[in-house]
Amino acid sequence: MTQPNSSPNHPSFPSWIIWIILVVVILVGAVLVSNRIGYQQGVSYVPPTATNDIPGLIRAAQERQLGGTQVPSVNGTIATAVPSSHFADAEPVQAGEFYAFYGIPEEAERVETTTYDNATYAGANYTNTTGKGTKAYLAEPGVLLHQPGGLTKAEEKAAGAAANEISPLTQRPMDVLGATYQQDCPEGQWLFLTLSQINVETPNFRLELDWQEKTTYFVVIRCRYQDGTKDTAKAERVLLSNYIAGANNPMVYPFGSFISHDHFWQLVKTAHTNNNCGGRQSCSNVYSVYLDLNTGAASVTHIDSNDKVTLIYANYKS
Repeated sequence: MTQPNSSPNHPSFPSWIIWIILVVVILVGAVLVSNRIGYQQGVSYVPPTATNDIPGLIRAAQERQLGGTQVPSVNGTIATAVPSSHFADAEPVQAGEFYAFYGIPEEAERVETTTYDNATYAGANYTNTTGKGTKAYLAEPGVLLHQPGGLTKAEEKAAGAAANEISPLTQRPMDVLGATYQQDCPEGQWLFLTLSQINVETPNFRLELDWQEKTTYFVVIRCRYQDGTKDTAKAERVLLSNYIAGANNPMVYPFGSFISHDHFWQLVKTAHTNNNCGGRQSCSNVYSVYLDLNTGAASVTHIDSNDKVTLIYANYKS
């Protein structure tokens, strides 16, 4: 007796057709995955070309990535690719080939320096052997930052509050392309920036530094003086823009009258020899740029690869 066929009849396909279908499916999937990766990366790979127009490349990258839209800044607030400035229509008080100061006095008064009339503070005699515009912010003894474990226990005890470890609270990279970075300048403390170009703006002042070949900038900002009063915050919000994302380090230094002179020179020697200087191994030129948020004192000092120090500009007796 013939058994009934329990399965439905299916047309038979040659195996080579099935293989062709599988190959087509695999190829289509590979193309879709490749396009997705390219989309996530934002732009397709373009072979690099030789150019010295680094600022032009930065602007092009910002326009390509941002398209004029809003992006989150480092602290989570919203900033535009080109931040507004209340100095937009102002003329700089002092401008050089690569720098411009806005809002500062032509001659700053009662600037706290190591040669000020009252050069002895709290029983400590401060010394500065460099001069050339640096006596308003460099001296020994002075405050500093150090790598974790960079000081011995005895050195930490001797330094006390004058030395802080580098941590997310004292140093953060500026790595958001095209955003305005907002950094507090705590009263009685210091803001120290290492960078290749920047616009710095506070409620009263603005500093612009242009990109230069073979150059790194140290920007030293003295925050507002402490008033010794509880619950009164004199910290100022500093807006940082027009920087090279990933090549800038804002650092908050401890309370103190000056930044350590010897520590500063260690940073200079590092910049001249083996740091990442705007993508280069080292920089021949270091420009130390100072701005005091209390008096408007400002200066620009050049240090070449032979440690020769030259005063470029200062609006106070230096």
